[in-house]
Amino acid sequence: MQATNILLSDTLFYNNEQVLSYKINYPQFITSNCTSFIGKLNNYYKENALKFEKYCRDTLFPETVEQYKYAKENNYPIIPYEAVMNYNITYLTDCYISLYFDKYIFTGGAHGNTTRFSDTWDVCKGCIMQLSDFFPHNPNFKDDIITFIIDDISERLKNPNLQGTYFDTYKQDVHNTFHEGNFYMTPNGIVVFFQQYDIAPYSSGIQEFLIPYCS
Repeated sequence: MQATNILLSDTLFYNNEQVLSYKINYPQFITSNCTSFIGKLNNYYKENALKFEKYCRDTLFPETVEQYKYAKENNYPIIPYEAVMNYNITYLTDCYISLYFDKYIFTGGAHGNTTRFSDTWDVCKGCIMQLSDFFPHNPNFKDDIITFIIDDISERLKNPNLQGTYFDTYKQDVHNTFHEGNFYMTPNGIVVFFQQYDIAPYSSGIQEFLIPYCS
């Protein structure tokens, strides 16, 4: 199994000034088996990319034009919008594909915002995998994962240099914001992640926790 990258990008102007740029990367998978599922998967990611491109052109562009007009009327600096979508393939074999996408949008202010979403596919069965598939004999896997993550954070915070990395309410935050769909496979285990601001300040970024397969 191999993967190639496809890029959709453009820079949009209003009154000959740049107001929006976007770069959208998405994968296309290649396999000697040429299964119909891989074709459907490629189409799925292509359609997702085109949908985001349409959002950039049909929603973000009109918004940034209005912002441009407001800035001009009030002698404010022109700050172009930016949209970027990148992906990272974390596990790739003839049987399994796992990857995540980071979608970044900047519309002014101190910084933009990044949202992560992930998919893990069983290629042989032709279906998406759930986190529960990795714990078939453990009906309490969700509680165990939450406990594992809280303990991991507690260990991290023993390092004085990491004080302030997480919210003081991180234990309750982990319970409240844990999402079973936020995971991906790696050669060493399952990585569970939390979105920005779920359990930590923006400066801490998206938080990830590796759960070894032997757990």
